[in-house]
Amino acid sequence: MRVYVTQHALTQGIQEIMADQCLETQPDGSMIRDMEAPVPTSYHVQGRDWHLTRALAIARAEQMRLAKIASLRRQIAKLEALSAEFDALLARMQTRSARAGMSAAFDSSPKQLGQAAVMAVRTRGR
Repeated sequence: MRVYVTQHALTQGIQEIMADQCLETQPDGSMIRDMEAPVPTSYHVQGRDWHLTRALAIARAEQMRLAKIASLRRQIAKLEALSAEFDALLARMQTRSARAGMSAAFDSSPKQLGQAAVMAVRTRGR
């Protein structure tokens, strides 16, 4: 029988294949085997991985597309939230006292930086 596979519809498109039902493993006929594939390939769930009509396959591919778009929107929202967090961190780093501290660090000699590092370790060790 000819069926339409949507398992990889978002990356490979809808595939039209000749298939045989695997009645020995799934007596209800929900599993099929691709008869044209060079290696044994099975698709398991009718209505999700494969369909009897092109219209049903297109409807499933559209459902998958919309779900992927929703997932990407959630990811974008998380990234935008991180962007705001980084902007706030940068703003805190741009305060007068932070700028003065960075200027002092960059203007320090290697000996002064070494002494400051030793002092910081001693202070933390207490």
